[in-house]
Amino acid sequence: DGGCDCDSVISEFGIFGTGRSGCFTRSELGFAEERTALIGAVEAGWLSVVELIVGFATEGRANLNVVCHEWNPRGVGGAGLRGSYTALDTARIYHREEIRQVLLRAGAVSAECCSRPRRENPFFIRA
Repeated sequence: DGGCDCDSVISEFGIFGTGRSGCFTRSELGFAEERTALIGAVEAGWLSVVELIVGFATEGRANLNVVCHEWNPRGVGGAGLRGSYTALDTARIYHREEIRQVLLRAGAVSAECCSRPRRENPFFIRA
């Protein structure tokens, strides 16, 4: 009720091979990872936060199937990057089986079952 949108998509920028994230570059080694609060909770393994957001989804206040991308300066995906993924895909990739089961019971699906969102390349937006 505080005005937070669980479905907001943020992009975190980084540079391949440096072990660094949080920096922006348009070099060929630049990348951007999109995530929602739910995907961040899945990555971190925070089951209680996942369950909270699933509760919001049952109230119609969150979407379990927001599709995110990993970008390079030319577009979606590429060498070393995932194309499209949801929280359920992230749970599978990160081997979060308990979280994956919670998401499946709540009706979450893989990105391949969702329509692809129309978003601009975050490298263009930061220009």
